[in-house]
Amino acid sequence: MINTPTSSAPHWPFLTFLLIHENEHQRPTNTGQFWHQCVPQSSMAIWQRKQIPLNLAQYLKRPDLQPVVVYPTEQALSETQWFSTQRDPNLTPLYILLDGTWQEAKKIHNRSTWLAHLPRLSLSDLPSSDFRLRRNQQEGHLCTFEVGMELAVKHGIDTTALKQSFDRYQHDYLTRNMNGSA
Repeated sequence: MINTPTSSAPHWPFLTFLLIHENEHQRPTNTGQFWHQCVPQSSMAIWQRKQIPLNLAQYLKRPDLQPVVVYPTEQALSETQWFSTQRDPNLTPLYILLDGTWQEAKKIHNRSTWLAHLPRLSLSDLPSSDFRLRRNQQEGHLCTFEVGMELAVKHGIDTTALKQSFDRYQHDYLTRNMNGSA
Protein backbone atom coordinates (compact mmCIF):
# COMPACT_ATOMS: atom_id res chain seq x y z
CA MET A 1 0.00 0.00 0.00
CA ILE A 2 1.26 3.44 -0.88
CA ASN A 3 0.87 6.19 1.69
CA THR A 4 0.44 9.50 -0.07
CA PRO A 5 -0.35 12.87 1.50
CA THR A 6 -4.04 13.00 2.35
CA SER A 7 -4.41 16.77 2.31
CA SER A 8 -5.45 18.36 -0.93
CA ALA A 9 -2.45 19.32 -3.00
CA PRO A 10 -1.68 23.03 -2.96
CA HIS A 11 -1.03 24.95 -6.14
CA TRP A 12 2.68 24.64 -6.66
CA PRO A 13 4.72 27.35 -8.39
CA PHE A 14 6.63 24.76 -10.45
CA LEU A 15 6.30 21.45 -12.31
CA THR A 16 8.58 18.42 -12.23
CA PHE A 17 9.29 16.01 -15.05
CA LEU A 18 10.95 12.70 -14.22
CA LEU A 19 13.11 11.23 -16.94
CA ILE A 20 13.47 7.66 -15.69
CA HIS A 21 16.18 5.21 -16.71
CA GLU A 22 14.58 1.94 -17.83
CA ASN A 23 16.41 -0.03 -15.12
CA GLU A 24 15.28 2.38 -12.41
CA HIS A 25 11.69 2.05 -13.53
CA GLN A 26 11.81 -1.67 -12.63
CA ARG A 27 13.24 -1.23 -9.12
CA PRO A 28 10.86 -1.53 -6.16
CA THR A 29 12.97 1.11 -4.36
CA ASN A 30 12.35 3.76 -7.04
CA THR A 31 11.41 7.00 -5.30
CA GLY A 32 10.73 8.92 -8.51
CA GLN A 33 7.55 6.99 -9.15
CA PHE A 34 6.49 7.57 -5.55
CA TRP A 35 7.08 11.32 -6.08
CA HIS A 36 4.90 11.16 -9.18
CA GLN A 37 2.13 9.46 -7.18
CA CYS A 38 2.31 12.05 -4.39
CA VAL A 39 2.65 15.24 -6.45
CA PRO A 40 0.01 16.03 -9.08
CA GLN A 41 2.29 18.66 -10.66
CA SER A 42 4.64 15.97 -11.97
CA SER A 43 4.94 13.98 -15.16
CA MET A 44 7.27 11.18 -16.15
CA ALA A 45 8.61 9.13 -19.03
CA ILE A 46 11.08 6.32 -19.58
CA TRP A 47 14.33 7.65 -21.05
CA GLN A 48 15.32 6.69 -24.58
CA ARG A 49 18.73 7.84 -25.74
CA LYS A 50 17.83 8.85 -29.28
CA GLN A 51 14.26 10.03 -28.88
CA ILE A 52 12.74 12.66 -26.64
CA PRO A 53 9.58 11.44 -24.91
CA LEU A 54 6.50 12.93 -26.56
CA ASN A 55 5.10 14.32 -23.31
CA LEU A 56 8.42 16.03 -22.50
CA ALA A 57 8.60 17.46 -26.03
CA GLN A 58 5.13 18.94 -25.51
CA TYR A 59 6.21 20.56 -22.24
CA LEU A 60 9.33 22.02 -23.86
CA LYS A 61 7.18 23.71 -26.52
CA ARG A 62 5.00 25.49 -23.96
CA PRO A 63 5.80 29.22 -23.83
CA ASP A 64 4.63 29.51 -20.21
CA LEU A 65 7.31 27.13 -18.88
CA GLN A 66 11.02 27.62 -18.17
CA PRO A 67 12.72 24.21 -18.32
CA VAL A 68 15.91 23.41 -16.42
CA VAL A 69 17.66 20.08 -15.84
CA VAL A 70 18.46 19.50 -12.16
CA TYR A 71 21.90 17.93 -12.39
CA PRO A 72 25.22 18.96 -10.82
CA THR A 73 27.82 19.84 -13.45
CA GLU A 74 30.59 22.43 -13.57
CA GLN A 75 28.51 24.42 -16.06
CA ALA A 76 25.34 24.25 -13.96
CA LEU A 77 23.72 27.35 -12.59
CA SER A 78 24.05 27.70 -8.86
CA GLU A 79 20.90 28.02 -6.81
CA THR A 80 21.71 31.69 -6.26
CA GLN A 81 22.11 32.32 -10.00
CA TRP A 82 18.88 30.51 -10.81
CA PHE A 83 16.65 32.12 -8.20
CA SER A 84 18.13 35.64 -8.37
CA THR A 85 18.92 36.22 -12.04
CA GLN A 86 18.14 33.34 -14.40
CA ARG A 87 14.64 32.35 -13.37
CA ASP A 88 11.94 34.31 -15.18
CA PRO A 89 9.24 35.19 -12.61
CA ASN A 90 6.65 35.30 -15.42
CA LEU A 91 7.24 31.65 -16.32
CA THR A 92 6.61 28.44 -14.40
CA PRO A 93 9.80 26.45 -13.77
CA LEU A 94 9.81 22.95 -15.23
CA TYR A 95 12.40 20.98 -13.27
CA ILE A 96 13.61 17.94 -15.19
CA LEU A 97 14.87 15.27 -12.79
CA LEU A 98 17.05 12.41 -14.06
CA ASP A 99 15.79 9.38 -12.16
CA GLY A 100 18.17 6.45 -11.71
CA THR A 101 21.34 5.50 -9.92
CA TRP A 102 24.05 8.14 -10.18
CA GLN A 103 25.68 6.14 -12.97
CA GLU A 104 22.36 5.91 -14.83
CA ALA A 105 21.60 9.60 -14.33
CA LYS A 106 25.06 10.45 -15.70
CA LYS A 107 24.33 8.28 -18.73
CA ILE A 108 21.01 10.05 -19.31
CA HIS A 109 22.73 13.42 -18.94
CA ASN A 110 25.65 12.64 -21.25
CA ARG A 111 23.81 10.73 -23.97
CA SER A 112 20.66 12.81 -24.42
CA THR A 113 21.64 15.27 -27.13
CA TRP A 114 18.08 16.57 -27.12
CA LEU A 115 18.64 17.87 -23.56
CA ALA A 116 21.93 19.62 -24.39
CA HIS A 117 20.35 23.04 -25.07
CA LEU A 118 18.70 23.26 -21.66
CA PRO A 119 20.34 24.95 -18.67
CA ARG A 120 21.47 22.89 -15.69
CA LEU A 121 20.76 23.65 -12.05
CA SER A 122 22.88 22.42 -9.16
CA LEU A 123 21.23 22.50 -5.74
CA SER A 124 23.31 23.52 -2.74
CA ASP A 125 23.09 23.44 1.06
CA LEU A 126 21.42 20.06 0.90
CA PRO A 127 20.51 18.10 4.01
CA SER A 128 21.82 14.60 4.59
CA SER A 129 19.80 11.96 2.80
CA ASP A 130 17.26 9.95 4.77
CA PHE A 131 17.01 7.37 1.97
CA ARG A 132 17.48 3.91 3.52
CA LEU A 133 16.34 1.50 0.81
CA ARG A 134 19.67 1.01 -0.99
CA ARG A 135 23.20 0.32 0.12
CA ASN A 136 26.34 2.28 -0.75
CA GLN A 137 24.71 5.69 -1.06
CA GLN A 138 27.24 8.42 -1.76
CA GLU A 139 27.64 11.17 0.80
CA GLY A 140 25.93 14.40 -0.24
CA HIS A 141 23.56 12.77 -2.75
CA LEU A 142 19.79 12.69 -2.43
CA CYS A 143 17.27 10.31 -3.94
CA THR A 144 14.80 11.67 -6.50
CA PHE A 145 12.01 12.11 -3.95
CA GLU A 146 14.32 14.14 -1.70
CA VAL A 147 15.40 16.34 -4.62
CA GLY A 148 11.74 17.07 -5.31
CA MET A 149 11.19 17.97 -1.66
CA GLU A 150 14.24 20.28 -1.72
CA LEU A 151 12.84 22.09 -4.76
CA ALA A 152 9.54 22.48 -2.92
CA VAL A 153 11.31 23.89 0.15
CA LYS A 154 13.25 26.35 -2.01
CA HIS A 155 9.90 27.55 -3.39
CA GLY A 156 8.46 28.02 0.10
CA ILE A 157 6.23 24.93 0.16
CA ASP A 158 5.61 23.12 3.43
CA THR A 159 6.84 19.56 2.85
CA THR A 160 5.78 18.09 6.20
CA ALA A 161 3.12 15.81 4.66
CA LEU A 162 5.50 14.72 1.90
CA LYS A 163 8.24 13.93 4.41
CA GLN A 164 5.82 11.88 6.51
CA SER A 165 4.67 9.99 3.41
CA PHE A 166 8.27 9.33 2.38
CA ASP A 167 9.15 8.03 5.84
CA ARG A 168 6.08 5.78 5.83
CA TYR A 169 6.93 4.53 2.30
CA GLN A 170 10.40 3.51 3.45
CA HIS A 171 9.11 1.99 6.70
CA ASP A 172 6.51 -0.07 4.83
CA TYR A 173 9.08 -1.26 2.28
CA LEU A 174 11.59 -2.25 4.95
CA THR A 175 8.90 -4.01 6.99
CA ARG A 176 7.78 -6.03 3.95
CA ASN A 177 11.40 -6.92 3.15
CA MET A 178 12.14 -8.03 6.70
CA ASN A 179 9.06 -10.24 6.62
CA GLY A 180 10.16 -11.79 3.32
CA SER A 181 7.15 -10.58 1.34
CA ALA A 182 8.84 -7.98 -0.87
